[in-house]
This record gives sequence, C-alpha cells and structure tokens, in this order.
Amino acid sequence: MLLPIPYSVDRKLAAVPYVSYALVGLNALVYLACVLMGPEMYEKLVLWGGVIAAHLKPHALFTMHFIHDAPSPLHLAGNMLFLMLFGRHVEDVIGRVWFALLYVLGGVAAAMIQTVSIVLFDRAGMGAPLIGASGAIAALMGVFAVRFYRTKIKVFWMIGIGIVGRAGVWRPTSLLALGLWGGWELAQALFQMGAPNVQEAGGVAHWAHLGGLAFGALIGVGAGMHRQAQEMYTLKDAYEFFRNGEMKKSADCFAELLREAPDDPDMRHKLAVAYQFSQHATRAMPQYAKAIELYAGGGNLRDACRVFEQVREDPWVAAHLDAEVFWLVADHLAERGAVREALSAFAALANSQPGKPAAENAALRCGDLLLYRLDRPAQAISWYRTVRERGKNPENVAQAARALTAAEKAM
Repeated sequence: MLLPIPYSVDRKLAAVPYVSYALVGLNALVYLACVLMGPEMYEKLVLWGGVIAAHLKPHALFTMHFIHDAPSPLHLAGNMLFLMLFGRHVEDVIGRVWFALLYVLGGVAAAMIQTVSIVLFDRAGMGAPLIGASGAIAALMGVFAVRFYRTKIKVFWMIGIGIVGRAGVWRPTSLLALGLWGGWELAQALFQMGAPNVQEAGGVAHWAHLGGLAFGALIGVGAGMHRQAQEMYTLKDAYEFFRNGEMKKSADCFAELLREAPDDPDMRHKLAVAYQFSQHATRAMPQYAKAIELYAGGGNLRDACRVFEQVREDPWVAAHLDAEVFWLVADHLAERGAVREALSAFAALANSQPGKPAAENAALRCGDLLLYRLDRPAQAISWYRTVRERGKNPENVAQAARALTAAEKAM
C-alpha cells in the first residue's frame, strides 16, 4: 500500500488568508451541525443541498460544497487539508475577492462536469447526491499548479506490505505532484466508468476533481499567471546566481526579465550591477544610465540619485546620461543637502556635455553652490566667468555677470 500525504509548501505567505480560514471554519461548522442533527435530518439535508443529476437544483451547485460525509470526518479532513495547503497561497496572490469567486465558480464547474459524466456514462447513478468541496478545491489546485509550477511540495509517503514498510519525505515540484494527482484521478475516473454506478466504484466524484483542476488551470493560464510565475522564478534564479558569484548567469536572468519589462528601473539597475561584477563595465554603464533615466522619468528622484552616486565618476555615464535627467538628479542632491555631491554632479554635466542648455545652467549652478553654500568665492569666479564669456542664454550671461561682481567682493 502506498500512502502519500502532502503537508507543506515551500513558500511563505505575504498576508493572512482570511477567506481560506473562513471557508475551513464554515465547512467545519456545517459538518458539526450534520453530526448533531442525526441520520434522518442529515439525509434530508444531503438530498436538498447535494447535486442530483436526475433533478438538478440550481442552489445545490453552491450548497453542495459545504456538506461532507457524516459522521466520518475523513472526507472533511482531506478536503480541508488540501484547502489549507494550496488555497491559502492562491488567495495570497490573487486577493480575497477573486479567490472567493474562483472557489465558487470552480466548484460549480466541477459539479457540472461530474453531472455530465453521470448523464453520459452512469445512468444508474442519476439519483445519487453529489456533496463535498473537493471540486472547488481542485480548481484552486489547478491555479496553484500554474502560478507556482516550480514551488516544491513536501509529501510524506509510506509504503508497506503486511508488517514490512518504509516511509520518507518527497519534495516534487507542484506541477509534477499535481500532474500525478490529476493522472491518478483520470485513471480512477476511467475505471469508474466501467462500474454499474459511482457508489459501487467508491462514491468518489473523480470527474469533478478533474473538471475543477482543469478549470483552475485554464483560469490560471488565461490570466497570465504562468508568465508571472516565470518572472518570479527567473528573478529567484538571478538572485541565487548572484549570491553564488555566478554573475554571468545572473545577468542573463535579469536580461531575460527585461525583455518582458523593458521600462522597469529596478531590473535595469540589477542587470547593471550583475554586469559590473562580471567584469563587463561596457555593458553595465548603459544599464546604469537607463535605470537613472527611468527612475527620474517616473518621479523617483531618490532612487535615481542612489544609482547615480554609484557611477557619477564614470565618464561614459556623464557623457551619455540625458542632460535634463542629469540636471534633475543634481538639483535633487542639492535640495536634500548633499551640496558637495550636487556640485560634483553639476560640474560633471557642465564639463561632459558642453553646448547643451542644461550644461550651461549647471555651470551657473556650480558658481552659486560654491559662493553661497560652500563659501568658496575664488572657485565660484571661475564658473561665473565661463558662463559670462561663453554662455548662449542672455539671462544666464546677465546673472553670471551680477554673481561675478558679488563673488569678487566676497574675496
């Protein structure tokens, strides 16, 4: 006998999965009520709330997912284990509202597929009620398999013949584990088709499980969750390679991510760092410059300055960084009190991109910082003279002339 029991997922939750917990609580309360109401009332509840192919009741497509076999707790326990194992993580990434909607619609789809299978292949089982949350939970598993296809699942297994047995823990990817589960369900469903009715074949709605799993997988693919997963795993690989010193592989991963999101400044910066550490400075500097421009273009001057500070001494960046962005970064440094860093940035702009309006403004700003913020009138005079003699903007020339007089008096 082989007994596999999944019990953990290699992923941490970002938020409390309130809907998952609420569903577990609701199912447990309904089960407790079923036990307390006695066999006769329980049978009436099952006939009212379960899906019966012979006379399908619309409300039963929803109520069936909260009724489980009583008094045995195994049906409920198995379903709630899988709900907690997979449902929490699905809720974590798609949000509570979408999760609740997926649970309901996945359950309805699973029930309808099971009903169709009974009509087509099991006419003798037309009157048997279908209950349980497994179809809805299978839909969550389908989404999980798409969104977390490389995430490892811990599965406790035990195999034994008589009194001889072995046990251990297996760590397959979710795609492999849930794929095997789906294959097993398919085999069971096909076997069930040869039985006189579902009850004689074990009373398990295998087609509902398959339908729910397929429904969830289709929703996941349709919503692009496989691409989100690929990005997540590629980013994880990039960081892992980076930590292990495999910079070339790390850079390749970041470059792959940029093909999907070319305007992501964070990714540009990470790629630049990976290139730099892999001794590819010629590739790194354009990525640094692009990251600075993207940060500044998005209004994030704080991060633009942070990246600029890492490469401000590099002549390639100074010569090729967009002049207006260069000005914004330098001006932001001055505003936050980093006067020397701002002076260095303005000077680099003025010297590396002469002839551009921003460079002329930067030269004038160098003089102002030296005169009024650093009390260095002698050095300020040099900048003011440059603007007065070579400036193309009449206003800048006039301002430089006035400031030059003030600087000479301050000597």
